[in-house]
Amino acid sequence: MHIFCDSSQVAYGAVAYFRWETTSGEVGVRFVMAKSRLAPLKKLSLPRLELMGALVGAKLWKHLSVVFKSLVKRVVMWTDSEICLHWIKSSAKEWKQFVSNRVVEIQDCVVPDRWFHCPGLENPADRLTRGISAVSLKSDDLWWSGPRWLKSPRYDWPQQKFRVPDEYMQEKRIVVHTAIVKDDPLIDISMFSSLTRLLRVTAYVLRFLGKLGGKSIQTGPLVAAEISEAEEFWVKQVQREHFDFEITRLNRGQQIPAASRIWSLAPYLQEGLLCVKGRLEKSELTQEEKHPILLPRSKYTDLLILHEHNRGFHLGVIATLSRVRERFWIPKDRQSVKSVLKSCLVCRKYRAEPARQQTGQLPQDRVVACPPFTTVSTDFTGAITVKTTGGALQKVYIVLFTCAVTRAVHLEVISNMSVKSFIMSLRRFLARRGCVKVFYSDNAKTFRSSCEILKGFKSIIRQLELKSFITSEGISRKFIPERSPWWGGLWERLMRSIKEPLRKTLGRALLTLEELSTILTEIESVINSRPITYDSDELVEPRALTPSYFLLPGHRNTGFVPEYFFRFVRICI
Repeated sequence: MHIFCDSSQVAYGAVAYFRWETTSGEVGVRFVMAKSRLAPLKKLSLPRLELMGALVGAKLWKHLSVVFKSLVKRVVMWTDSEICLHWIKSSAKEWKQFVSNRVVEIQDCVVPDRWFHCPGLENPADRLTRGISAVSLKSDDLWWSGPRWLKSPRYDWPQQKFRVPDEYMQEKRIVVHTAIVKDDPLIDISMFSSLTRLLRVTAYVLRFLGKLGGKSIQTGPLVAAEISEAEEFWVKQVQREHFDFEITRLNRGQQIPAASRIWSLAPYLQEGLLCVKGRLEKSELTQEEKHPILLPRSKYTDLLILHEHNRGFHLGVIATLSRVRERFWIPKDRQSVKSVLKSCLVCRKYRAEPARQQTGQLPQDRVVACPPFTTVSTDFTGAITVKTTGGALQKVYIVLFTCAVTRAVHLEVISNMSVKSFIMSLRRFLARRGCVKVFYSDNAKTFRSSCEILKGFKSIIRQLELKSFITSEGISRKFIPERSPWWGGLWERLMRSIKEPLRKTLGRALLTLEELSTILTEIESVINSRPITYDSDELVEPRALTPSYFLLPGHRNTGFVPEYFFRFVRICI
């Protein structure tokens, strides 16, 4: 495969030919394919256009090598540009970006050793770039069969003796090495996280330098004047780093150009410090408040903001900003204060949100279908005061039994925290609700409080008498882990559902034990009528499930609400 490339100021392209030799020595050449493009509107030099034509030829070979994969043995690339040929045969890193990018693409498609030079008059791709009429093209042997020497042996092909003109040096990449000498600062401010420490270290360094020059004889602890001198040193240093051009013009008595970012602040120099003029000249404020010192955003500014934040007992953005503005003016100071306060470790610790933890899997006892009150958990409420028949006051307690599957509740009232009273309530529960298989309760080891109710419950569930009774009934006991009260959410949430109706309706009313038992039974009925599934707004959707559907199958519980109960409470109050 022979591919010829050429270009002009109008167009560039490439044309491909097959060349074959028979066993008898006959040579044949035939046209295969051509590709051309118009030159870009932006005017380019002729060597660059020749390079773009060579790129078209390389891509043309890449396409034909796939089409005639088993037919073509090798490729020969031809161009009449000596400069372009020298670029292709050299390293792409030596040339400027335009030439370098295209040389890399060409070398990826065709190895540089396959490129050769041919005379311009014998290049058939010249017809692509300069144009020819259809009549002339039909009878043009150079276009259809290539140059005549292509049918000759290799030693008759054009000799590869070409001279590279000086024009190719225009595309030579020039490498310039520059060295920047940067003086190390006297004190590296990036090593400090406290403004107080920075100023004290700076003050000691300035004192030492003063003693070397014979200007200072100060000894002992630092005085306020040395701290002020250190602060002034850093302010001037920061201003010189960011506003050197403006300070230089002000020292020469010149105006700051309007393009400066601090032109609107009308800055001026006062004792070597860049201050803001502002519009409060006629006010009765102090000189520092009327003309604050201008500070850009820098490491020193961040230390200053953090220092005022700590002095203000870690106040918020507005309070810290107000303290900073008493002496300094920082462009975009509100954003700077917000950014610095976000890095305050103390504030971050107290603003931290609790970690989000994924909810664990429910235990098997709560998700396996079973009759109501097969799996039961129990807990005690605090003491409730009732009045006896003789008018005396007595403390009673409420025992909660709840089903882990249907979420139904059963309430019992006991007169004291003895084991006998609890066993009696448990026997009443078992007689009414059926046989219990699993029995959950708090872990007694977690009750370290001095609360009497917790101590009483601890003593109850650890008694041998209770253990023997539960074992005789065939009940399996389970305790929640130690120091893990959230494991008891199954019954703790229902405790709230019991206490809230009692507190909101009874208030300070004193009831007898019989009246309290009646009210608790009615509360039990109301709680068992609450929905435990989603109650849809659509009429066609079924009603929400309630625990009473499982306790009273076949009976529609309309949600018993004792109307007379509220009248009774008003009478008691």
